[in-house]
Amino acid sequence: MIPEIGGMEVCKKMTNNLKLKNVPVLLMSSALPISSEEYKATLKNSISFSIVKGVIEKPFVIDDLLAKIKKITKIDF
Repeated sequence: MIPEIGGMEVCKKMTNNLKLKNVPVLLMSSALPISSEEYKATLKNSISFSIVKGVIEKPFVIDDLLAKIKKITKIDF
């Protein structure tokens, strides 16, 4: 949790920063207002959130988190 700024604002700032605009982001949320699939579809329609590569809801299973990280980064642990 970032008390001073929301995750969406961080994504907007990263997208507008030449050094950070290609860093993949995995959003974590404890309560999505809509289903995670609808949320991801909404994000895909926004150019500002092109860096968002996935969404995971808390609480999460560590294996699911690691699988998403592996998919996004293509790193095998």
